[in-house]
Amino acid sequence: MRKLPDIMLTVGVVSLIFFGGYYIYSANLFNSTQAVASSSRKPLVVSDSEITNNHIEDIKQNVVKNDQEGLNRVGTVAIPDLGILLPIYNKPYDEQALLVGAQQLEAKGKDADQAGIGQGNFLLVAHNYTDGKKMFSPLQQNVGLNSPYLVNRHAQDNHWLDGKKIYLANDKGLYEYTIDVQHTIPEYKTDIQNNTDKPEINVITCLEPDDSWRIDTHGNLIQKWSWNQAPSDIVNYFNLSKQQFNK
Repeated sequence: MRKLPDIMLTVGVVSLIFFGGYYIYSANLFNSTQAVASSSRKPLVVSDSEITNNHIEDIKQNVVKNDQEGLNRVGTVAIPDLGILLPIYNKPYDEQALLVGAQQLEAKGKDADQAGIGQGNFLLVAHNYTDGKKMFSPLQQNVGLNSPYLVNRHAQDNHWLDGKKIYLANDKGLYEYTIDVQHTIPEYKTDIQNNTDKPEINVITCLEPDDSWRIDTHGNLIQKWSWNQAPSDIVNYFNLSKQQFNK
């Protein structure tokens, strides 16, 4: 019969190997893991076909349609290159709300009540399902790997989406933001909610597997259109007869 100290030593060594291996994998300390495809969801359908005023009105109504009981629909978000298309609601801390779409997170500070789509600091949150498809999962560059957001346990900025577009739509029109950086921020970092004078967007989701960190995809407003002035290809990103929500 083995002695208790020997058994404890064996258990300790096995535990060290297991947890040490997991740490190296999740943090990718030695570049020991290969990058996994960031998104297996197809981009939104590109179409510049002309649409009638009646059709535009139908698309507009679907963008702001209150389709969930107890939730106020703020608008719709599209990130075409990543296949993201989601309704935007107004309950960021409600787990049931997070299951059905993106949620607007309130800005704080000066004129925070005026922040919204096309104004000030507009914040969006949604789940990361670690599948490269659902909700905001496609925003993570390497599915299921902390790298390149955490390197040797240090937070890093990431630029793999620089220049990509985020489109928002509400009852007033359509808005184009250009991504300039992804920040890696701690779970409870709150100054990201501070309102700003210039119109910008922060799209926030968990980092996986280390969900004590968040991926913040930042963009700046470049242009906006009324519904009747917007390019047909942009309007068609919100055409639910051609596109599907990724929720």
